Amino acid sequence: MRLINRWPEATDFELPKNTVQEMMNLITEPFDTENEAKALWRQLGTALIVIDPDDTTEVLEAFSDRLVEQIRFALQYPETDDALANDYQLILSITNDAGGGIYLLIHRNSPLIKELSHA
Repeated sequence: MRLINRWPEATDFELPKNTVQEMMNLITEPFDTENEAKALWRQLGTALIVIDPDDTTEVLEAFSDRLVEQIRFALQYPETDDALANDYQLILSITNDAGGGIYLLIHRNSPLIKELSHA
């Protein structure tokens, strides 16, 4: 599991290129330019959390309780949920009144999803 607190770059991921490209297209889609998207991302404190297929509950110990609760919230109350290539999905959850939130890039086979959804 990785937490990215800045605008993500394609080089941040060890994932198939088509999955990363689909994700990048989705996070820039609502904006006229990528620069506009980056500016709002910084202003609102948006983050991206990547959950890989081999992530287990032990990885949660490296993250704050608040972040784990935000992940649980995102799984229970997604604003958007988009299927991506290679069994990944991108979930957006709005976490504050200003419109900031978190994106979860999750592999559908990660055992962590079930753990976080039912805890």
